[in-house]
Amino acid sequence: MNDRAKAAIIFGVFMAACAGSAQAQQQKIGAPPEASNMRLVGTSDLQARSAYQPTIHQQGDRWIAYIGHHGGTDEVPDPVNPLTGKAEPNGTSIVDVTDPAHPRYLRHLPGREGMYESGGAQMVRVCDGKTLPKGDPNAVYMLRTFGGDAHEIWNVADPANPVLVTRIDGLKDTHKNWWECAEFAKDKDGQTRDIVMIVYEAILNECNEPRQMVWFADVTTEARPMVISSYTVPEASGDFCARGGRFGAHSSNESMAPVFYRKMAFIAFFNAGVRALDVRDPYHPREVGYFIPAITDKTDKRCVTVEGKERCKVAIQTNNVETDERGYIYIVDRANSGLHILELTGEARAVAGLP
Repeated sequence: MNDRAKAAIIFGVFMAACAGSAQAQQQKIGAPPEASNMRLVGTSDLQARSAYQPTIHQQGDRWIAYIGHHGGTDEVPDPVNPLTGKAEPNGTSIVDVTDPAHPRYLRHLPGREGMYESGGAQMVRVCDGKTLPKGDPNAVYMLRTFGGDAHEIWNVADPANPVLVTRIDGLKDTHKNWWECAEFAKDKDGQTRDIVMIVYEAILNECNEPRQMVWFADVTTEARPMVISSYTVPEASGDFCARGGRFGAHSSNESMAPVFYRKMAFIAFFNAGVRALDVRDPYHPREVGYFIPAITDKTDKRCVTVEGKERCKVAIQTNNVETDERGYIYIVDRANSGLHILELTGEARAVAGLP
């Protein structure tokens, strides 16, 4: 055998191995999730609506998840709501997660007509009326955006039957808002935070941009903030650039409940799922777990243009993450794969101090 023939055989074996590796990393419907020190407790398909922000709120002896949605897609601009039998623009999902193994979909509140970022009602926050200076003590208030047109406040004391309280038109879309609910009302001068975690957002599919990461800054001396550490998911650990969709950081959990505060942070990383970080030493954050859901028949494709042609792949796009005071983790998917409720296991559970 001459050198050219040998080279051809070696090249062919190399290309086959590379193709096999790339193919092995493509997610498949029905395949199990990928996980380390985290396990799936329950799911809801959220009526196959592109999800952005989950907020979990305790109401009496119930736990309710309020989930904001992006607008619809070109293929399905207004998904059908099985509860009403009608096609409705994406808005706000209300889900009873009291039993996290069996979440119960209570209500969908339609949002603004429109696709992707131009429609829906992506942001949602909730406060008890009794915690607000001028609130009805018997009310539970939900604040949400309405596309880029307005902000609305609903009374969700009965989460299956929300009542519109007020609507403020003419407000530009804030993308993300916050309702503080009087947490710092008794503090003399407010609360000083010494460490800030900064989460960048990946925008482009298949790594067609610089990596978006998580950074930690020491702001003890406020005039001289200093970046002290960073975190990212190693791309080679899952060939994430080849999976399709976005790969990189997007958001963190925002609850400051004692169960995880100052101990753990959870980062939504698009096609790399959710990552659990030990942040007890913010100078050396350490990944201690992760969960990448399996795709479903509802998971939407993500496309890039290669040499003038469109190439599309289907992959999980974990968009945002939140936690509750019981220690459950909630992730929602931008590509219509729904809500996944998780809990920690093994080393990650020990870091959080959970039994």
